[in-house]
Amino acid sequence: MKEIALYHKLRKVSFKSKIYFLLIMFNFSFLSASHAGELAVSSIPEQIYITLKYAGEKITLFGESEEGAHIIVKMTSMEDEKLKLSKKGKRGIFWINVKSLEIVNVPSIYLVHTSGKMSDIPKDIQRRIGADKDYSTVKSMARTNPEDPETKIFIDGYVKLKEEQGLYAIREDSVKIIKGRLFKSEFFMPSHVPVGSYRVDSYAVKENTLIASGSAEIKLGKVGIESWVTDLAMENGLFYGIMSVMIALLAGIGVGFIFKGGPSH
Repeated sequence: MKEIALYHKLRKVSFKSKIYFLLIMFNFSFLSASHAGELAVSSIPEQIYITLKYAGEKITLFGESEEGAHIIVKMTSMEDEKLKLSKKGKRGIFWINVKSLEIVNVPSIYLVHTSGKMSDIPKDIQRRIGADKDYSTVKSMARTNPEDPETKIFIDGYVKLKEEQGLYAIREDSVKIIKGRLFKSEFFMPSHVPVGSYRVDSYAVKENTLIASGSAEIKLGKVGIESWVTDLAMENGLFYGIMSVMIALLAGIGVGFIFKGGPSH
């Protein structure tokens, strides 16, 4: 009877959803064979393709842990980001950039979801897994180029900027526990994050002890004309520049042609 009920439920969802469901069940069928201390997790999708219509993508992570465990899920970029920040100062009656530093050795995205309150997780475990509210792990690894006495101010400013962009966040009570053991967490991959590989780490904490962890990898890449334009710009910058100028000139001629009402007779 359970199989019949499940069949009728599956008939009501899309073909894509059916495939996702079957993949999840296939992965979780091996949970009983997992070694102690490992979390079996699965992310959907595992590959994101950027096209002209790409506007971001929802990522869903599923897993299973011991009943009663506190779950922490963290998504970060596997490649470090470099970003130049400037500090403004007043010179006479004008506000101008008085200093510029490049922030290096930092992830472009750093999102942490938990099944409960961060205050329920011991501070040493928070620091160990890099999931505390102060982003101490990120700040301790970050550097500026060149080194500067105001490095800390610039790094704090970088983290604040990322929070405003929604790329750095700690979201408590956002991991759903299903029937005591299964857990689910949803992330949104914004359209403005760089292409590359992203890692989703999951941790289970019970009785103030880190009992298990697991990870999944998500790849973000361009396809079609987006991929061709990017490759052209990287591999043949001169031709790309000439082509861009030609396209701009043709577009200008086309606009002028339209507003003049076409050729005169």
